[in-house]
Amino acid sequence: MLHLGTRAGPPLAALAAALAALLLVAASATAVTPVQLADPVNFSAGSGPNHVAVGEFNGDTDPDLVVTNGGSSDISLFLGSTGGTFTGPTSIPLPGAGPEAIVVADFNGDGDPDLATANTTTDGVSVLLGSTGSTFTGPTGFGANVNPIAIRAGQFNPPDTDPDLAVANQTSNDVSILLGSTGGTFTGPTNFMADDGTFDLTVGDFNADADPDIATANSGGAAQDVSILVGGSGGSFGAPSDIPLVTGAVPPGIASADFNEDSDLDLVASNFFLDRVSVLRGSTGATFLPEINFDTGKGPTSVAAVNLNGDTDPDILTTNQSSHSVTVLLGVPGSSFAGPFSFPTDVFPNTAAAADFNGDARADVVTTNGSDVSVLLQTAAGGTTGPQGPPGPQGPAGPPGASAPAKGKKCKKKPRRATAARKCKRSRRG
Repeated sequence: MLHLGTRAGPPLAALAAALAALLLVAASATAVTPVQLADPVNFSAGSGPNHVAVGEFNGDTDPDLVVTNGGSSDISLFLGSTGGTFTGPTSIPLPGAGPEAIVVADFNGDGDPDLATANTTTDGVSVLLGSTGSTFTGPTGFGANVNPIAIRAGQFNPPDTDPDLAVANQTSNDVSILLGSTGGTFTGPTNFMADDGTFDLTVGDFNADADPDIATANSGGAAQDVSILVGGSGGSFGAPSDIPLVTGAVPPGIASADFNEDSDLDLVASNFFLDRVSVLRGSTGATFLPEINFDTGKGPTSVAAVNLNGDTDPDILTTNQSSHSVTVLLGVPGSSFAGPFSFPTDVFPNTAAAADFNGDARADVVTTNGSDVSVLLQTAAGGTTGPQGPPGPQGPAGPPGASAPAKGKKCKKKPRRATAARKCKRSRRG
């Protein structure tokens, strides 16, 4: 594994990092229920599939899928069926929008799930209201800022209970907040600065004050960090507090969960060029301890906090564009992880989600890829893994040293957005 920069630091910091790593290894020396994913079953989508989300759109209790397609500027709807199979896709046009990301929520309170997409071509958001039998009305457009690339739903102005939207804008380096109103409409946007190349975001109450906060992954220029935006009243957010990651991280994905079960939310960010994820353990007042790194497959893009093996410890799921795979890191007590365990997808996986698609009470995995969608059903692995920790958790990085040569033919460009990352990787073939 290539790591950029040196690992040396001040003596006390180095001692603390070493002690933290030893504690994590000790915590991970416990039996873990394993996970085994079957070979992928691939389904055609539109042109340039970007993001996948799971919902239940036709009332049959089988999870369904929605996929944004940047090339064909539409949404592909797949209806779930018995045994983890899917029918479709049905195309839902978004003419000229260039949809990148998608979120599912009930925006108008009628009990039917609705959709909202972040659109890079129009610098806006499209909202489609769900109706009976997996049909949708709209789209209705709302503004964001420059190059919206990720979108999440939350309730940012309590006690109002209408779902709101947070949108990461990669080029304007900020987050747009759109406050929900009656009938699935929105006011705004109000924009709050993050850092250079705001690429993804996650929502959580990081300081335990009951107001949702936002964390962003920033991969532009010299940023390569995580920004914390603390929520206030009326859907407002404070100035960003930036947490640097190791040089060369280029984080395109971020997620949050309480990995060590101490009631403080933690963060995990993917490191595209370093083939690993960084876990930042939450502490009092929306602060975070130094990163601890865990290996993944090559070129991790999206990262999700999921529960794949049914225990009480959150797991980590990444899509790896260079190795055409997903990686599972199984959570064990103390914010450590067993693994990595990698499973093949189709080429250039981009984003992933987990749900029980075949009704066997085990979470399965779906990914968007360069030209289609892969579904990986979980199979019975049996038994438990022995006492094993992650393959060498790394402590927090010290001051960066000289950059090492790139491995193999890894593309020199970092991903401008998810679709750009795929094109960058494709250029390596042949």
